[in-house]
Amino acid sequence: MRKFTKNLLFLENGEQVIVGNKYECTFLKMSSECYDILNGFVKKGIGKHEYGNIFKDKDDREYFSELHDKLVAKKILVDEHDMELLADFDIQWEVTNQCNLHCKHCIADAVTTKTLIADRDEIYAIADKIIGVQPKLITVTGGEPMVLPFFFELSEYLKRNTDSEMSLMTNGTYINEENAPKIKDIYDTVYISVDGADEKSCSEIRGAGVFEKVLNAVKCLKAAGVEHISLSFVLTTQNREYEKPFIELCRKLEVSPMVREFSPVGRGKDHKDWYIQDEAVEDNDPVDPEFVKKTRENQPVIELGACGGRYGSFTVNPKGDMFLCAPYECSEKSIGNILEVEDIRKYFYEEEFRKTESYLNFEKKMPENLKRCKECSVKYFCWHCPFLFEQSLKNEKSFDSYCKLRKKEIGFSLWGEI
Repeated sequence: MRKFTKNLLFLENGEQVIVGNKYECTFLKMSSECYDILNGFVKKGIGKHEYGNIFKDKDDREYFSELHDKLVAKKILVDEHDMELLADFDIQWEVTNQCNLHCKHCIADAVTTKTLIADRDEIYAIADKIIGVQPKLITVTGGEPMVLPFFFELSEYLKRNTDSEMSLMTNGTYINEENAPKIKDIYDTVYISVDGADEKSCSEIRGAGVFEKVLNAVKCLKAAGVEHISLSFVLTTQNREYEKPFIELCRKLEVSPMVREFSPVGRGKDHKDWYIQDEAVEDNDPVDPEFVKKTRENQPVIELGACGGRYGSFTVNPKGDMFLCAPYECSEKSIGNILEVEDIRKYFYEEEFRKTESYLNFEKKMPENLKRCKECSVKYFCWHCPFLFEQSLKNEKSFDSYCKLRKKEIGFSLWGEI
């Protein structure tokens, strides 16, 4: 027998409904009449094998059988005994809060120091706990992780004791011809922050000379055979003119671009005016008639994104405190300390972290749980990051204009309305 997923997404708009699985990022649109019939089957425990006795009309029988199969494939309908516990975890580990740079927007507010203070035993104890989780992905970050004198030893230890995919998040200034092959042997992906498209734009945020070091790092990694390299660019009101040149730079270097939203936390608190949602959003973009035609002829083309903090992505800081995502380190309590959790696999895989005060508060921040958004017909599609959503609410005028425009765009894509 089947039941609707515990991660059910449900939206209703006139004679249409959308159902989905928020964890799997899948959804399907159907008529309200069909949903009511299907929902009745689920409540009464009627399975697909009984449709032949219910629908005398062949077309009806085939339609509902196909609808049932689509919902199962999208994991919107699941086995009645499926507990739907999280199966995979991504862990971002800040191995140190120390760094050789002093970037103006650093959410970690990393300490710039020439004298490294690192408790080797504590760091390896955290490593053992992370290994115990056996996450799908481990991202080693900081501060700047490569300031650790035993960085490569620690990286090799993680690689040797897990089957996890390994990613390195770095400022790139320590990468050279000698250590690039070591990085290639350990890490599947290397993310390098640059926040600019040339020396001038990069130096304004990250300091003089960093841009050339990043270019050299990319050159060394490519020469060593690293296949997956990504450059990141934090988008602010101050550097938006460099976004397209940044994309072009990545194209020339044959690396993947990553454009991220600025978060006014950590040292970013000193630059709150950099947050783009502090500006008004104007609705002056005409709707393309061809887009109207295509949208009306097809299922929704808009994508649904899931928040990693809600569905298995966690940040561990240098002291072992665990957070649902890095930006919340500055504003929320931890969901526990990894060194103090006796059975770390049970804590994650049986979802004990969901019982913490911090997680319960986190759920309240999701758009669908906010009073002003509860009745919105696009509420699951406008914001995927509760942190950025929370920041946007601090400027009511900006939020209202953004909401008006996004609701129009998303509403059209989902429901075919202008």
